[in-house]
Amino acid sequence: MMAAAALGVAAVGIASAASIAARATPQPGALAPAPAPSPSARPSSTEPGSLVDAPNARAARLDAIVRVCFKRYDARVLASRARYRSWVDFEEGPRARARHVYGLYTFADPTTCAESVAAAALLAPLDAALDVPARAYVRALEALHPVVEEANRYYDRGDYEDDAMARGRALHGSLLERFDGYLAARETLLRAVEPRLSAALAGVAGGLAAGDVRGRLVVDTLRSARELAGMANVPWRELERIDGEAFEVTVEGYQRQLDELEALGLDGGPDLGPYLQSSQAFAQALSALRRRVERGGGWSTGNRMMLSGVASHWMVEGAPGAAMARYADIDVPPTLPPLLPMAPVEIFTEPY
Repeated sequence: MMAAAALGVAAVGIASAASIAARATPQPGALAPAPAPSPSARPSSTEPGSLVDAPNARAARLDAIVRVCFKRYDARVLASRARYRSWVDFEEGPRARARHVYGLYTFADPTTCAESVAAAALLAPLDAALDVPARAYVRALEALHPVVEEANRYYDRGDYEDDAMARGRALHGSLLERFDGYLAARETLLRAVEPRLSAALAGVAGGLAAGDVRGRLVVDTLRSARELAGMANVPWRELERIDGEAFEVTVEGYQRQLDELEALGLDGGPDLGPYLQSSQAFAQALSALRRRVERGGGWSTGNRMMLSGVASHWMVEGAPGAAMARYADIDVPPTLPPLLPMAPVEIFTEPY
């Protein structure tokens, strides 16, 4: 549903602080990231457990946490919880004679996320206020993963039919405890990440040359995308929560920014093709949502069937979940701060 776009410098396989430091170094001809912090006085080293001076440690931390971890795991974990909640009463647990047994979704092993966060924490200067909640987020993922895997095997194989749901009831408490642990760690990490992403983008804007029209438009479109994602992320049954007039003006402004950027051409600068293509897809999804807002929804029976499951929201034209999917897919150039994906609100509010 919310498949990550190409991860660039944050590709799977980051395994050492030295590699993260190298990947944080601006490349010739690239849009410059935020000005690098002053180097730490500590000597650089690639030995395990030692600090490594990075040209832009703050950017590397955000890259590891957002691109490698949050973008890859969050929506899937939340959707797994929503799927489980759709057929299980959380107070009672799974029943032996449940009419429907849907199981839950699995998610990837969090080893790559853990390695990336651990490596980023070795970059100087330190940022304990971000590293501590990032490590707690990793621990929550690591605690949840094996229980979800076991529960998925149990339900997928139909073993509940052989033991009258005994193992399912035994796993229920652990699942809820670890899902709750994930939600708590997630919330704490988001509070730490969000202001740093805003500051990183402001740093990029402040470092642009006065005549860098292309760079200015890239920053402006990223800011607009963040604003619009926040405006658009409402339950599909409650489109009235979107201020239609303000939303239309903001969507049109975003489209003009993208068109201006595209009109500059793709030669003579960093490759913005993937960014523009994915951003235009987000703009189209926003326009479709705007039309839904204007007519108060207009959902067909088929639309409502698709919208009854969070895993299929992205397939319904004009649905908020479709816009959120396109937002998560924006292919931000690796020299710029990543966008923080937003899970559709239905994952939190509606079982299916």
